[in-house]
Amino acid sequence: MNANLVVPETYDAERVWRDFPILRREVHDKPLVFLDSAASSQRPANVIAAVDRYETYSHANVHRGVHQLSQEATGLFEHARERVRAFVNAASTRAVIFTRGTTESINLVDSVVPRVKMTSRVEAAFTKRRTRSRACSNIAVASWLNWCTPRCTLAWCSRS
Repeated sequence: MNANLVVPETYDAERVWRDFPILRREVHDKPLVFLDSAASSQRPANVIAAVDRYETYSHANVHRGVHQLSQEATGLFEHARERVRAFVNAASTRAVIFTRGTTESINLVDSVVPRVKMTSRVEAAFTKRRTRSRACSNIAVASWLNWCTPRCTLAWCSRS
């Protein structure tokens, strides 16, 4: 974590709730409660505004054009990569890779990790959840098993 990150002493659930406009909706005459974030997650207002601003004023191919809009889009993309790098305290922006979703991320790890020499102990923990995203959990475990070496440890965590 970034050393500059300020962590509040208490969690203000009401403030977080206000950040998500969709949670103001009612479904079947009751306030919406959205717990399914496996395939799609709801966005806070600042993310919706940033996406709208990008789509309205800057949308272009990133890293693929020399024209003004492409250069602006590339700058915004790289700025986001730097913010993520600082947040996770990565040594370089080259350590930050954006993907379209969980499955693509797992497939990327599955294709890259076998090529990396394991120099330190690696541990992975998986839960035995029974959800619609079970397929992603199975893919993740299969990926670990594909390249697991004596330096790797797999652990199953029981859900309490």
